[in-house]
Amino acid sequence: MPPRAAPDRLLYRILSAGRGIAALAVITCSLLATVDTIGLWLFHRPVASVVELSQMLLVVIVFMGLGAAERDGDHIAVAIVRDRLPPGGRRLADLVVQAVSTLVYLAIAAAGFAAAMRSFEVQEFSDGLLPFPIYPIRFLLVFGALLSAAAAIAVAIWRRRSDSDPDIGGV
Repeated sequence: MPPRAAPDRLLYRILSAGRGIAALAVITCSLLATVDTIGLWLFHRPVASVVELSQMLLVVIVFMGLGAAERDGDHIAVAIVRDRLPPGGRRLADLVVQAVSTLVYLAIAAAGFAAAMRSFEVQEFSDGLLPFPIYPIRFLLVFGALLSAAAAIAVAIWRRRSDSDPDIGGV
């Protein structure tokens, strides 16, 4: 269920759009792999720069979908210890997980930003037959990591505000 407050709704929509972009990137990556395979089979040569483009699409897939997965509680979780805790302990464990997740996402964003700036400064391009600029994808990684951090913070706030069962995943 989408949140009710305006900033929460905005974040929810941005994360949903990110998931949609990631889904389109999955479809595009699959089509590229199919076309490349058919080209290799029919013409005995791969399609130019499909590998490089697929590598960039993987960043889009992971980092544009990560925040929505965080929001919806879609990450793989091992709940052996958490499930044995009382409700207050589960809430505290969830809060600690969200705090650690936020710190990890922020660390990824910080490292990604430094790499993106270096890439931009030297105008880094891929090494394929059709060179693609690398720095926009690096900045997209930073944006996705920051969205994921915002999602982790929002999940902690939304769960704290709700009176629902702490065992229910997502927001």
